[in-house]
Amino acid sequence: MTINGDRLVLVQQLVKRLYSKPFNENLVIETADLMCRLLDSHYFAAMLLANGTMAHPLIISNNPPEFIPVYLSVLKEDFLLSSMVETHEKTVLRRMNGYNSHDHQAFITTVQKARPISDVVYSAMTVNDSFVGYCALAREGADNVFYSDDDLALFQFVSSFIDDAFNRSLVPPPMEDDVAWLDFQGNILQCGRGVRAALDGLADGNYIPGVKSCRRSMYSVMYGRYRRFLTGPMKPGMERFTIYADSGRRYAFSFGLGESNDLGLRYPGIPFASVRVREIFPEEIPAPDPHTLDHKASRYGLTPREYEVLAALYKGYSNRQIAVSLGVEESTVKRHVFNIFEKTGFNSRVELVLGLG
Repeated sequence: MTINGDRLVLVQQLVKRLYSKPFNENLVIETADLMCRLLDSHYFAAMLLANGTMAHPLIISNNPPEFIPVYLSVLKEDFLLSSMVETHEKTVLRRMNGYNSHDHQAFITTVQKARPISDVVYSAMTVNDSFVGYCALAREGADNVFYSDDDLALFQFVSSFIDDAFNRSLVPPPMEDDVAWLDFQGNILQCGRGVRAALDGLADGNYIPGVKSCRRSMYSVMYGRYRRFLTGPMKPGMERFTIYADSGRRYAFSFGLGESNDLGLRYPGIPFASVRVREIFPEEIPAPDPHTLDHKASRYGLTPREYEVLAALYKGYSNRQIAVSLGVEESTVKRHVFNIFEKTGFNSRVELVLGLG
């Protein structure tokens, strides 16, 4: 296959757009225009099969609008599509005009009445070696010329870039420490160090990085909240949840939908949403033993609750962490801290810890 002249310019334009723009409906329409110009064609379509909760196939095309419902009505009879699924062929080429198989005549007659073409070529779109859809190119008019072997080779070449760009659009942004990516089914696909540590804590150190289902042990809690997040009623705070571990620690998480592709694909193994560790609260703070604090602290007449707050301050806990651990409002903790400063005469936490230490 040799690409030169105007065809080379069109291929360069197409590849540049595929690798510089998000894979969405606008890009597919731009691709349709360039592909048709490149191969003297008239119709281009990208179709994604129904999956997950997407009950119907998704078709983005420059075909006449009235053709799509007609095609969907006989989709199960599309022998080109069946051939790719059954034989795992990457590209399928057929002559629509004069294809004489009796088994295929009903399909051909139906689509030809809606939009006559002379020839059509399909190229599979795959994810993780699984067939998820195809790209199709056709020439209008039942008497138009067929695609040559050189045309077919060029279509196969360019289609490989379309498939690659489609798969690249599914890759999430660089992993953050406190984020894990989930597919639509709730399987953990990638896991940052921070969220991995949290999952380790929930699983008593038995969490193994990799593709793991959320349906086991403490993951069942996360999985249940994930399903509620995806399918439950929309309301403020629905994306946030807290898990209480056996150790006494509390793990606050939040979900977010992925932004890696605009098509909302729901296939196993494709990032669909994220879970982020928002905060890891410490174990419940025990009432301090007065003998563990410097005897100087007793001079200031601190109440039992102020002793508890003081013990937490020694450990470096924030007001929010202290409030959660003691089961009180953060404003209450602030009042206790203020009282401690008033009684001891210190003006900061550092002064307090150093002065009583």
